[in-house]
Amino acid sequence: RGRTNGLRPKAGGAPVTVTVGDMAELQLPDPPTFAVVFVAFNTFFNLPTEAAQRRCLERVAELLAPDGRFVVEAFVPRDDVGAEAESAVTPRRIAADEVVLTVSAVDPAAQTISGQHVHLSESGIRLRPWHLRYATPAQLDELAAGAGLALEQRAGGWQGEPFGETSGVHVSTYRRAIVG
Repeated sequence: RGRTNGLRPKAGGAPVTVTVGDMAELQLPDPPTFAVVFVAFNTFFNLPTEAAQRRCLERVAELLAPDGRFVVEAFVPRDDVGAEAESAVTPRRIAADEVVLTVSAVDPAAQTISGQHVHLSESGIRLRPWHLRYATPAQLDELAAGAGLALEQRAGGWQGEPFGETSGVHVSTYRRAIVG
């Protein structure tokens, strides 16, 4: 909290406060309530387990203002991956002085994707590992419901595209569940 990490408020705007931490265990001294909590481009899936994802949603529900919204953008997992892990090597960039590859393995049973971005150049090899624990939109809805959040709307992109069976991404908006 208090570090700006290069973020700056716009002229005449409120100060920007940044908290660095685990979003499943987010600790905020004297936490405010938030009108919007936004998790961009698959970031939610960086939480490595279903339990961590559940804790994050519970914390979001605690911090939302009564009329607040939680918005998450994520890919829709493919349903054509078999029960065995699926591996791939994909060229990302090929140039005269470098090659960047993405090497990944999907484990459908664990709902995980693990991989490396492999940067090969004359100066050496650079590895950038990553790991995702994904969920289908229905599974995300179930996790959110367990945390007291209800799906308000789902689109197939940021332009309000309809969400359907062929959508590759979803932008889902949740609100506090109405009790009673």
